[in-house]
Amino acid sequence: MSLSTDHLSQLTGAKTLLENGGLPAKIGGLFGISVGNANELLPADWSAHGAAIAHDTVMLALRGMLMTLGIGDDIFPPLTRFAAAMRAQDRVAGLPGLALELPVSTMLLCRSIADIAHANGEHADNLRTRLACLEPLALGDAHGVDGVGYFAAREGLAAPTERAADYLSNTFMVDDESPELADYVGVVATRFRHQIETHVAAEAALDIGAHYTSAVKLLLIDHFLDIARGHFVVRRLERIYGGREVRATYERIRPTNA
Repeated sequence: MSLSTDHLSQLTGAKTLLENGGLPAKIGGLFGISVGNANELLPADWSAHGAAIAHDTVMLALRGMLMTLGIGDDIFPPLTRFAAAMRAQDRVAGLPGLALELPVSTMLLCRSIADIAHANGEHADNLRTRLACLEPLALGDAHGVDGVGYFAAREGLAAPTERAADYLSNTFMVDDESPELADYVGVVATRFRHQIETHVAAEAALDIGAHYTSAVKLLLIDHFLDIARGHFVVRRLERIYGGREVRATYERIRPTNA
C-alpha cells in the first residue's frame, strides 16, 4: 500500500530532520565554526572519561524512563560514579560540570522525547516505547558521523534493544552488569558519545562567553528533539503501512536542507 499524499509529506519532513548533516553541520551553520576534527578540540582527559560519562548518562536516563513502570526504582547507584568521575577530572575545566549536568539534562530531554512519542500514538506505559525514547540519543549521528543512514543505524540497535526488552520484561531490577543491559547501553552510549564530543568541541572552539556555550547546549537539545520528531513519525507510519513500504519510500525521498 502506497503512502497517502499527506503521509508522504510527513515522511519527507521526517527524513529532512533525520538526515540533514548532523550536529556538526548545525553548529557550523549557526556559529560559522568547524568541529569536524573534534578530537583536536577536546580536553586532554576526554578520552579517559568521555566514555564513562556517556555510559552513565545513558544508564541513568534508562533508569529514569523505566521508573514509572516499576522497574529499577533505585536510580541512585550510578551517581557514585559521577562523583568519582568529577573528582578524577577536577583539573580539567568544564568536564566536572558536564559529568553532573549531562545526566540531568538528558533525563529531562528523554521526558520531552516521550511527549513526542505520545503525540505520535505511542503508549507511554509500553516497555518498548520507553526504550524507543532513548533511541534518538543513538540516532543523532547516523547521517553526519557514521554516514550509514537512519535505517541502517536503527538496524544496529534492533538486536541489543530486543535483548534488553526481553530482560527487562522479566525483572523488577535494573542490573547494569547484566549482559543484556550492558550491551544495549554500550551501543547507545557509544553513539551518544559522538554527539557529546561535538558539543564539548564546539564550546572549546567558541570559548568567548557563557551565552555562546548556552546556545550550543540549546542547539544540542534541539538536535535530539528533531531526531525524535523524525523518528516517531517514521514509527507511526510503519504501524500504518508496514516497515518495508515506509523504508522503500523513505529511501526514494530526496530530503531538503533544514
